[in-house]
Amino acid sequence: YIPHEDFRNLLEKFIRALNRGKDDDKKPLWIYGNYGTGKTYTAFVLKHLLEDPIEEVVTFFDSHKIISDLKDRFLSLRQGKGYLVLYRSGSSLLESPLRLYYTLYYHIKQNVENKVFFEEDIVHYLEEQKDILKLLFEKFYRLNYIDEEDFLNRLRKVSSEKEEEWRGSINLLEDVSKKLEELQIFPLTSPESFKKWLERIIRENNLKGIIYFWDEFTDFFRVTGTITDFQELAHACKNIPFYFIPITQDDPEQYLKRWQESKNAERVHDRFHMVRLALNEVTAFKLISNTI
Repeated sequence: YIPHEDFRNLLEKFIRALNRGKDDDKKPLWIYGNYGTGKTYTAFVLKHLLEDPIEEVVTFFDSHKIISDLKDRFLSLRQGKGYLVLYRSGSSLLESPLRLYYTLYYHIKQNVENKVFFEEDIVHYLEEQKDILKLLFEKFYRLNYIDEEDFLNRLRKVSSEKEEEWRGSINLLEDVSKKLEELQIFPLTSPESFKKWLERIIRENNLKGIIYFWDEFTDFFRVTGTITDFQELAHACKNIPFYFIPITQDDPEQYLKRWQESKNAERVHDRFHMVRLALNEVTAFKLISNTI
């Protein structure tokens, strides 16, 4: 990989975002550019820089003058706790904003050692969804409780207990979470519950943060036609070191114009570091000269 001016610009913003020095820095990147401009490759380079042995990272910076002065700032990010860095491609199956949260939930949970579940939302969900409560009770818990209401009351009691009171014993809410997942039922009821879960995942896995690259994300906007829940992911970065980084071919301005009547459009623009990758003639000639 041969760094160029656009990559340097991206790397500077990436470092600022992860350093979390100022409020305006605490936001993820949105990477965009035409086909063939190296968006995917760039995402993997950033992933490797955060995960590869330090010696290899140092060599990469020392080998490229255009970014060598950023080396110490980047290496400071590698001190102490580590980041969970994930990559995903394709969003055509995200038929609803809620499915976006589900997909993130499962992918992140699969890649951490200490699993955390949507415990806080389960009781409310089952109170509202009586048919799901009945299914869950009949299939898994009918031998342990008198009836559905008895089962629900036990869940209410467990959920109201302080964490330290039940952590040492079998966690009923966690067991219910697993059973719901077996049934492919998701008790996520709001973006706020997802943010709370992210906080716990980061804390209980001793992470510095989570960086999530989602490539080919363009279809999400075409299929769902909404940005409300999407912008909540970006906003989460203000308080949580969770960096949701969409990668699209389309310029984000196209989406903002489409939703210009919505206040969320302006919010989305303000909640990302926008980074365009382009392979103009000058950049192309420089890259070619570096290979000769």
